Order: sequence, then structure tokens, then C-alpha cells
Amino acid sequence: MESKTKFFKEEKDPFFRKGEAKGRKEEAITIAGEMKRDGIPVEQIAKFTKLTLGEIEKL
Repeated sequence: MESKTKFFKEEKDPFFRKGEAKGRKEEAITIAGEMKRDGIPVEQIAKFTKLTLGEIEKL
């Protein structure tokens, strides 16, 4: 029962959600870097990762 309570508390916690979003952004940056090294066009990387062209160009 404690794990269910913890789960719902974390889901409602704005700081928990912010950390989750940060992790997803970091993952998108990692994936974008791999895609860029493989020669995939920047516009296509932006479409799939939801990163800006500027963010991708910096990689």
C-alpha cells in the first residue's frame, strides 16, 4: 500500500514532474547527437526529438 501512496504523491508533486521532464530532454539531446553523427538532416532530428534547430546545431 505504501508504494501506491508514494506513486500518487510523486505524480502530483510538481518538482517530481519537472525532474522527469529534464530527464526526457537529456535523453532527446543524447539521441539527437547520435542522429547528427549518423548524418541525419537537422530538420528531421528536430521533428522527431522536439528540440530546436539551435539546440541541435550546438551538438
